[in-house]
Amino acid sequence: MEIRKKVVLATACLFLAAITATAFYQQAQRMHPLALDMRGYPSIGSGEIELVVFEDLCCISCRTFSEEIFPQIAKEFLETGKARLTVIPVAFGEESKPIANAALAVYKMAPQRFIPFILELFKSKESGREHLLATAAKIGGIDAEKLTQCIDSQLYYQELDSNLTWATRLMGKEFGTPTLFVNGILTSTASFDALVHRVQQMETQK
Repeated sequence: MEIRKKVVLATACLFLAAITATAFYQQAQRMHPLALDMRGYPSIGSGEIELVVFEDLCCISCRTFSEEIFPQIAKEFLETGKARLTVIPVAFGEESKPIANAALAVYKMAPQRFIPFILELFKSKESGREHLLATAAKIGGIDAEKLTQCIDSQLYYQELDSNLTWATRLMGKEFGTPTLFVNGILTSTASFDALVHRVQQMETQK
C-alpha cells in the first residue's frame, strides 16, 4: 500500500511538472515575436504598432471580436495613428469561402469599403450571391459588376486556401479564429483590455 501511494504521488508530481513546463513553454512562444510579412493583405491605418488578425467571416467568435473589440481598436489605435491593422481572411469551411472571396474582392476594388463591408457581413451568415451584392450596395462605393464577376468566378478561392495553409503552418493544428498578433506576438482576443495590456507590456520592454 505504501509503495502504491509513492507511485501515485510520483506520478502526480510528474504530471504537475509537465503542466508547468508546458505553460512556461507556451508563454515563451507567445512572447516570441514572429516575423509576419503583411504585404498584399487588407490593411488600414498606419503607425508603429502592427496589429494582425486572422478571421473566418462565418466565425461567431470573430463576429463578437469585430462588433465589440474592433470599434475600440479603431478609436484608440487606428484613428489616432498609433497602429496599422491587417486582416487576413481564412475559410475553414466551404460556406465561408463565398463571403471571404467577396470581402477580398471589395478590398482590391475599394480598400476603404473593406472594413464596413465585413462588419456588415458579420451581421448575417448568409453567403448567397444576392445577399453579398445587396450588402455591397448598402455600403456603397463598390463596383457591382466587378464584384459579380469575382463572386461568379470564385476569383480569390486559391488565395484563401493559401491563407489557411500559411496560418496553419504558422500556428499549428490548434489554430483557430480570431487570432491576433501585436507586433508579431500572439495576443488574447478575449477583451480590449488584453490588447492594451500587451501593448503596455511591449512598451515597458523597449
